[in-house]
Amino acid sequence: VVGLKPLKNFSNQLRRKIYTYNCINAVIAYLGAQKGYSELPEAGNDEEILVTARKAANETSRAQIAEFDFDPREQEEWTHAALQKFSDKNIPDPIERNGADPIRKLGRDDRLIGPALLAIKHSIHPEGLITAIIACINYRDPRTNQRVADLIDEKSVDYVLKEICGLSTEEELYMLLKQQIIQSNPNDKN
Repeated sequence: VVGLKPLKNFSNQLRRKIYTYNCINAVIAYLGAQKGYSELPEAGNDEEILVTARKAANETSRAQIAEFDFDPREQEEWTHAALQKFSDKNIPDPIERNGADPIRKLGRDDRLIGPALLAIKHSIHPEGLITAIIACINYRDPRTNQRVADLIDEKSVDYVLKEICGLSTEEELYMLLKQQIIQSNPNDKN
């Protein structure tokens, strides 16, 4: 078939898309919302946000290369393409659309928690990913006027990490996130 390109590790290509493309999108969208941007390209051109986006991209890329044996050059191309797209001012894209449904996006195998777990598995500290996870937890979805952080206020940090993020108390990511949430919101329930 013309144009069909055989891919090594085909079964892992969907995970690559989620852990690279969707991950970088989430980092830029949630950090952009924190800074008051309304359009993704605004956030995608903010140097401060790009530092964290590149850090998260590096963390997830290194973890995926270790886990799935992806070609490092090809993985870098994926990262570069994502960063280029999300900064393209010719593609208007509301942060509200990209940030929608943060509860789903905090799922264990989704775009933020999944790459962070994979990074830890390969002894990579997920600093950029944790920054994005905290931004996602604090994101107020304009469609519902709710934040995942509201569930921390109503229930507890443990509830969100267990029930929303699908983490167990023994996992390193659970402990790192709990510590970060408590440090940033000392009045929240534990």
